Amino acid sequence: MMAKIFTFKRGAPALLAIFTFAAVAGGLGGCSYFLGSKAKTLNIEFKQNTEECLSHFKENVTLWARTGEPRMGPQIDCLVRGMDQFSEQTVGRSGEGWSRSELSGFFDVYFPSKSGASASEWVEEILKIKQSWFGGYPDRLTRGELNRVKEFLLRLRPHLDDLSPYTGALFFSADGLEAEAAIRASESLAKIGDVLASEMRNSDFRRPAYDVDSILNLLLKLGMLKNKEARLLAFAEAAKGILVGGSARFIVSSEWPTFFTSVTRAWGIAIRAKFIAMSNDQWLESEIDATESLANDALDLLMSMVAVHSLRSNGIPVERIYAVIDAMADEKSKEIYWGLRAPTVKDLVPKVLGKILHGNTKSDRDQRAKFLGSSQIHLLRRGLQDWFAGQREILHVFGERKLLPVAEVKASFQDGKTSGPRAEIAHLLTHGRVLVRDPRARLWIMPETKLPEISLRGMTLINALRSAVSLIFRGYTHDPRPQTLRFPSLTKAEIVEIYWDIRELGLDLNLIDVRSTAAGARTFLESSIFTSASTGRPRVSTHEIIEWFHVALGGSFIADDVYDSWLMDEECQAVPLQTDVFKKPKITAECFRDKFWSNFSSYVENLPGLVAWYEGAPEETKAEFREALESAGRAKGFDSTRPVDSSELRSMVPILHYTENVIMNHDLNGDGLLDTDEVWMAFPTFRGLLQEMGAGHADTEAMQKTIFSYLLTFGVPPSSSWLDLASVGVWTVGRFLWRESADRLKILKLIGAFTIANRQKKQMALLKHVKAQKDVLRTQLSSSDPDAVNRLSDFFGCGKIANPDFTAVVREAAENSDAFDPAAFVTQVKNALENQRRFDLVCEPF
Repeated sequence: MMAKIFTFKRGAPALLAIFTFAAVAGGLGGCSYFLGSKAKTLNIEFKQNTEECLSHFKENVTLWARTGEPRMGPQIDCLVRGMDQFSEQTVGRSGEGWSRSELSGFFDVYFPSKSGASASEWVEEILKIKQSWFGGYPDRLTRGELNRVKEFLLRLRPHLDDLSPYTGALFFSADGLEAEAAIRASESLAKIGDVLASEMRNSDFRRPAYDVDSILNLLLKLGMLKNKEARLLAFAEAAKGILVGGSARFIVSSEWPTFFTSVTRAWGIAIRAKFIAMSNDQWLESEIDATESLANDALDLLMSMVAVHSLRSNGIPVERIYAVIDAMADEKSKEIYWGLRAPTVKDLVPKVLGKILHGNTKSDRDQRAKFLGSSQIHLLRRGLQDWFAGQREILHVFGERKLLPVAEVKASFQDGKTSGPRAEIAHLLTHGRVLVRDPRARLWIMPETKLPEISLRGMTLINALRSAVSLIFRGYTHDPRPQTLRFPSLTKAEIVEIYWDIRELGLDLNLIDVRSTAAGARTFLESSIFTSASTGRPRVSTHEIIEWFHVALGGSFIADDVYDSWLMDEECQAVPLQTDVFKKPKITAECFRDKFWSNFSSYVENLPGLVAWYEGAPEETKAEFREALESAGRAKGFDSTRPVDSSELRSMVPILHYTENVIMNHDLNGDGLLDTDEVWMAFPTFRGLLQEMGAGHADTEAMQKTIFSYLLTFGVPPSSSWLDLASVGVWTVGRFLWRESADRLKILKLIGAFTIANRQKKQMALLKHVKAQKDVLRTQLSSSDPDAVNRLSDFFGCGKIANPDFTAVVREAAENSDAFDPAAFVTQVKNALENQRRFDLVCEPF
């Protein structure tokens, strides 16, 4: 980010800024006499045999910043000698020092700017810094002040010299730098910050404030900045405001010590983060000590910043955090990194502070969301400590190995402990499916005795998810009971709350379909039913969510890889060219069916039981299975001609995982089929969903069993029609004469039936709403009442960006519907949304 915001002409601007004042005072070349005390006009004799190194000081510092050579110690020695010569051989009119005009005249004569600009402006800025750092007057430099600068440079000398081997790290230009070198560089920076802070503490505190804009102006005038963009000033002021507190625009005398220590430590932390993490893709496994030290130092810096702000408020105000986020973002797109936009990140800040790092159960949650305080940092530190403790347990088990047999890993963690990271990892390994990931992020679903080895990388991800999910669950639960906080689990409403809080983040990262408004509820249902740890209870555990995340993430990766490979075949692209919600071209249904099913065994080799069953099934069964997958995973079900988009493939791949998981969970005799006893052993897991599907008509266990049996037998949910309801009534008696069983095809149809039932439920809810509002809705829509339009928009599954086009559609439908017939109105709106291209990417009208 620093490189993205700051653009410098040559080398190391920050370190050059440290030397600029000293270089001006030292004369940058020396002279014999400068403005002798009796002279009325300039009378300067330039000696060519003075310190030659001073003439190349700036170039040497720039070269040092790039390569580490020449070393900085000799450069400082040369500068100090030049300062001594300047002091001995020149006299200002006052006899006690040199005025601004005298210094400007000296540099204009002997060191004219190549651009022809006058030295007076940047000399003026240098003297402002001198006054702000060392006191005195803004229009002169005294001999005493010059001596203080010299002593100050000598104190900096050893630490700057120590930096010489690591200068490439300072501005993130070195490649392949070892973590140890990054640590040494950050340590040297911290010592430089301490020297600067110490000097500021020993200075006269009655010094004027110095505005941040002046610092940038000075760097610009000295040629260290290419240009001074408004974004650069905004970032500099925002950084000052959050690091030190006080006014974002000015640095007052008492703030300089904190400013220097905070800036150099933040700089060092950024260097370590870059060269510890980004230069090593296995840093979580190989650099654990360095990573923990980095995290602790970052939290310590945050804590010191909070302490500074706590003098005026309860911590760092979110407005200060927002200012930094805005300054980091591109002015037009508002993008920061990886597609993340500033509004999204800003929206997350109070949710992280108030919920995750404080808790939904706390009465002062909303107030806490306005500040980053010490209590939130303590909670974050505990979460990180939990992760590091778990990671060390994993590294201890694996040693130098990258792969281990599943049985060996499980045995290593089963030591009888009931709490702590080790016990939680043991639970993840022994309750439900062992979460084995391959390099393509796929979850393997197969008998445990046949599982491939567990990788260190996979266990590292499991541990990271364990810590993160536990922290989020503890923050989002509304249940204050101690056992809930100790063994976190969440209700459907709480999972939905998380979804809506992170929805914009998922949209920015292209992980969430903008048309999906029910993904939170689906996440709860899918994790409570279709994972190996699923119980069907009204709360989902961390294990269920972690496994669901593995399936969803791995399925998305595979779907994207496969889909992108198909796009290389131009004949696959739908004509006319259409793009989906993820800005990818849609492909023809024929292409999808040909390529997916002809390569099915390689795409889902992590589901070997499903592959073996499909390859051995009769052709008629295979065709049914293929159609059932599209019915379950595509937005509008199976369609022989409608193009397929990448979001639909993202849905279909996880559904295959769910199908195999149900078989693996409940097929106790291993014959690949759920017989009658196994079906009814699986029934409790589905009860919550069956009750929801019943929409008030399936509250009893008997009715739930009837619907469950009906679904498995007929593969479709009963509709609300009289004929279907009558058939359900008959089936209530008749099912006892039937022996239920389920193979993978029936399980897939069962999952598809839930999707169909959800569409039916949405349709019924919409019709019910329109009928109830019939007398007023037409009037409201004619006047484009925003509340009425937004309510309908939600029912039709339209994202917010659908307006105002959606408003026009419902208004026209309301005006055209004779006597405002609800069914005719709904049909007209659905037809408009499905047939007009502009709604294809923002609405999902079931």
